[in-house]
Amino acid sequence: MSKSIVANRYAQALYELSVEKGQTSIIQEELLEIQKAFLANPELGQLLGNPRFPFTKKKELLTTLFKDANSLIRDTLFVLLEKKRLNEIINFVDEFVIFVNDAAGIADATVYSTLPLTESESAAISSTF
Repeated sequence: MSKSIVANRYAQALYELSVEKGQTSIIQEELLEIQKAFLANPELGQLLGNPRFPFTKKKELLTTLFKDANSLIRDTLFVLLEKKRLNEIINFVDEFVIFVNDAAGIADATVYSTLPLTESESAAISSTF
């Protein structure tokens, strides 16, 4: 289920573009790295969300930080910044991954056990799901 309607819409748009360009896996990998950067540095999100920090400086900062990122990702980051939705970056990446996984027939699952599982038990559970 979607965490955010906004994040879902932006993720869907980027997903459709990435499929069209045949760059889905590359974009997913880069987005996960960007998500890690935002999670590891919450100050970055706070700075980019600060209304006193000029828009042009925010764009320069994003350009510098993500200069090697795919152009579709950079453009999406700029749109999120311009629309004041960069605070949705974590949810946006999660939603993008959901689109990719759904298309590939992949589902995430969490297994709980009262005892540690052996490697063969873990393998059996993985192959079942």
